[in-house]
Amino acid sequence: MTDTILIAKKYGVNIGAHPSYPDKENF
Repeated sequence: MTDTILIAKKYGVNIGAHPSYPDKENF
């Protein structure tokens, strides 16, 4: 995870979190 963030920063890529939905059956 940390490596992914560092690589994204290196290339100027923005990282965003998305909300999780209570849909475990169809996940």
